[in-house]
Amino acid sequence: MIRILVLAAFLLSMLSTPAAAQSETIGPYVILGATAGKANNPRGRPEYKADLGLELGGQIGLGYAYRALRLEAQAGYEAFFLDSLNPASGGSLYNVDGYGKVSGPVAMLNLFFRPGEPDSMNPFVGAGIGFANLNTKFKGDFCSVPLSACFSNERIASGNETVQAWQWVIGMSKMSRYKNSELFIGYRYFTTKDFSTNLAGYGPVTQDGVESHSLMLAMRWYFGANGD
Repeated sequence: MIRILVLAAFLLSMLSTPAAAQSETIGPYVILGATAGKANNPRGRPEYKADLGLELGGQIGLGYAYRALRLEAQAGYEAFFLDSLNPASGGSLYNVDGYGKVSGPVAMLNLFFRPGEPDSMNPFVGAGIGFANLNTKFKGDFCSVPLSACFSNERIASGNETVQAWQWVIGMSKMSRYKNSELFIGYRYFTTKDFSTNLAGYGPVTQDGVESHSLMLAMRWYFGANGD
């Protein structure tokens, strides 16, 4: 609910910008960015709950700007680091001390809306859809009920699957005086569909999709002609 209210406030501020003040930036650009934030705690139904902590990501892409709109194709890499793996009550795991991460490349198609004067600080909002190839590697010390044994520094859960991903972002951006570069900072919400992992001593389980709330920092460099 809070995310919806924040997004609504940004949209209201942008829609109130006079049409005559819309940016006249036109042309292709490249983008380079990074994210850092907090990930969710997905369940591996019905066997465990993964406590994911830090999210780190990097992005690079190509785009085209036409006045207030930015359309871009983005490639990146996301890593969600495991803080702990908590066995479900009555499940096949116990005495777990796990570490590892869920990570992999991400490809997105994004659309941004940034009104206002080209050389002033202005809010923006954007959304993207694409795919993430997620590689799960959870290792550590654990005991297995079906195997009636305990293991040290062994694979607990693993898997690799390509799933659909989404993101939306809000923030502020500032273009240079000559409109050949643009710095922007904001908040990003990222999430994926559920995916499969293989649990030691149990077999395939379905894990909730990963999601994160991140700080985003990026720079765009523009090429070609920009209007005044």
